[in-house]
Amino acid sequence: MAGNLALWTLAEMWDRQMQWQREVIEPYRARHDAWLNLDVGTPLSSIELRLNTDELAFLLQNEPEVWQKAMLEDYRFNLAKRHIEHREEVVLKQAWPRMAEAGILVGTQMNEAEMERILGAAIVQQLRRRTEGIIAIIDENVETSFAAFSALRSALLRIHPGRKFIRLQRRPENVA
Repeated sequence: MAGNLALWTLAEMWDRQMQWQREVIEPYRARHDAWLNLDVGTPLSSIELRLNTDELAFLLQNEPEVWQKAMLEDYRFNLAKRHIEHREEVVLKQAWPRMAEAGILVGTQMNEAEMERILGAAIVQQLRRRTEGIIAIIDENVETSFAAFSALRSALLRIHPGRKFIRLQRRPENVA
């Protein structure tokens, strides 16, 4: 059924962003050098996650707001994915080669002014803005993905009473 498939997709989007937030963002959240040192090589998703707009079109008659929430979440997830991919491209193809050329080894401590001189203001600015944007997008998406899932599940239960639909529960913050 299209409803359960859409719920699964939204649950996957939520779960992958939660995992990325926990494993990639949290270790660097309060660090001044997050723009440079946020992990590279951890994709948001290794598979294409997309909602099928045609299969969810039945929502447009009675639940257009739910359809809109779901479609916006699809867009937001894929926007976050593109931001992460772009940041990694800048790190791998521009920043790291310049650092290697300057003889900077991984883990070398240096002040930001020196790093900006080596990388150039444009690269530093791209990495700072993209990193801040990724953190903000993922933080917001974790909330909106869960809300979109919940809204879609509630709508499906109203439209198809008595049918079974996938559930999604948040784990308490202090549980690993």
